[in-house]
Amino acid sequence: MPRPRKTHCPRGHEYTEENTRKRGNRISCKACEKIYQTQYMKDHPEKNRVRVKAHKAKIRKFIRDLKEGLKCSRCPEFFWGFLDFHHRNPKEKEFEIREAPYAAPSIERILKEIAKCDVLCANCHRKEHFKCGF
Repeated sequence: MPRPRKTHCPRGHEYTEENTRKRGNRISCKACEKIYQTQYMKDHPEKNRVRVKAHKAKIRKFIRDLKEGLKCSRCPEFFWGFLDFHHRNPKEKEFEIREAPYAAPSIERILKEIAKCDVLCANCHRKEHFKCGF
């Protein structure tokens, strides 16, 4: 006989489609989960620091590895350290790719953002912005 489905979390919040997170058979309230995560980070600051540092390093390495296979779309420059991602339409920009390690987006979000960009070397990028009047 199946167990009846819970309608409220242990803290009394009602389970609705908007505030419920499902992980396998486990159901949790987003508000309670946020409270738990905040408290966990306060109680374990070193673990959080290590986790964040590792995530930043992973994002930096991902972007560097990606740039190593690219070249400027306007000149023959291909050294990864000189390449920038230039947004074709600045109004569609969610974040700067160079700020990704600090903004902590997922790799999927970074790839979506890169899809909106052209690869330019630093000189061509400066020339492009000079033309635009920045």
